Amino acid sequence: MKKLLLTAMLLAMTNCLNAQEKDEKFKLEKGTWALTGKFSLGSDRATFDSAPDNESTRFNLNILPSAEYFISDNLSIGLGLAYNYNESEFESSSTNNVNINNLYSVSSYIKKYVSVSKKLSFSLQGGLGYTYTDSKYISSQNEPSGSISNRYSITFRPGITYLITDDLAFEANLGRLGYSHQNSRNKSSSDKAYEDSFDFDLKATNILFGLTFYL
Repeated sequence: MKKLLLTAMLLAMTNCLNAQEKDEKFKLEKGTWALTGKFSLGSDRATFDSAPDNESTRFNLNILPSAEYFISDNLSIGLGLAYNYNESEFESSSTNNVNINNLYSVSSYIKKYVSVSKKLSFSLQGGLGYTYTDSKYISSQNEPSGSISNRYSITFRPGITYLITDDLAFEANLGRLGYSHQNSRNKSSSDKAYEDSFDFDLKATNILFGLTFYL
């Protein structure tokens, strides 16, 4: 009788531990909607010992809202929008040059979440995107100039997701790997240029933080 009770207790404990182990896995269920807002902000300034009058500054802002729908547990498809503003300036005793870029993007993507614990997961996002860029170049020595460009891209972004509550998560994307094709034209002439590029980028401007709401 004792052996039977001990066996029953061991089976009950095993089932309980298995249930707890399953409960500890990160899970976003099929049919869930997710609304995300991400951003990044960065700036830097550089001076030069060999030319103390020279100074270079850069500023970058990214805003990325998106919506996802989970087609199965921990697998979603989504649509994202993005706005990026970046400005760089070089100043010396003889000149002052400023580059200003405004970028507007739309993308579709698929995203897979891999459980680390009940609240934490790694993710990998792959998608197709289009970006329109309006660039302006201002120089104290020349007339202002600029260009318009269109870029088509395939991008992969690794990331992490941490569940603060069942309905709210903190997200971070840690860099970018991708391929892009870009065509551009000068605003003041008929000059055109084409560019194909592969890039792997871990700069601060590509480390994105945000909050996600689950519905």
